[in-house]
Amino acid sequence: MFGFKKLTSKERKSERYPTFNGAEVYGTHTKFRCAAVVRDISETGARLRLTNNDSPPDHITIRVNGYDDKMTGKVCWRNNGEIGIMFDEKLEANE
Repeated sequence: MFGFKKLTSKERKSERYPTFNGAEVYGTHTKFRCAAVVRDISETGARLRLTNNDSPPDHITIRVNGYDDKMTGKVCWRNNGEIGIMFDEKLEANE
């Protein structure tokens, strides 16, 4: 998926892939917009570092730079400028 090396962990539901891809984050039902860096991604979610201190809404849309697809999901956690997202739909793995 996204051509990155896999990270494995027995505690995770999905294997995570480390990344440093830029992304745009949008409020799904609001006017929120922010640049971000995707730190890791799996079939079910992602960890993003936001480029500003604005707090995103609970439901967001992500467009990763260089990819046409948009992903929607729910913000599950927020911590020191990073957010965890659970995707609304599972991503297809490209192995």
